[in-house]
Amino acid sequence: MNAKFTIALTAIAIALGATSAAAQAQSQAQGKTRAEVQQELIQARHDGLTQSSPTRYPPNAQQIAQNKARHQAGTHRGEPSASVDQHDLMTSR
Repeated sequence: MNAKFTIALTAIAIALGATSAAAQAQSQAQGKTRAEVQQELIQARHDGLTQSSPTRYPPNAQQIAQNKARHQAGTHRGEPSASVDQHDLMTSR
């Protein structure tokens, strides 16, 4: 009887620990605002880190360079610098 009680207590402790870990992970996932996530996506586009093909992720160095060139050509035509700028700040609103 004592062994069954110990096993039951151990099972309850494990279940409570798993529930606590899941709750903590969920609260951490909700830590960013929509604006923060949008700004991170804008920065990823500038850095060439967004996915350019559904079969090639994460992108390698060549794909990152191509993504950066596409972004600059399509979004920042003629601008001297491809850093986050007014265009991108307007997009994130």
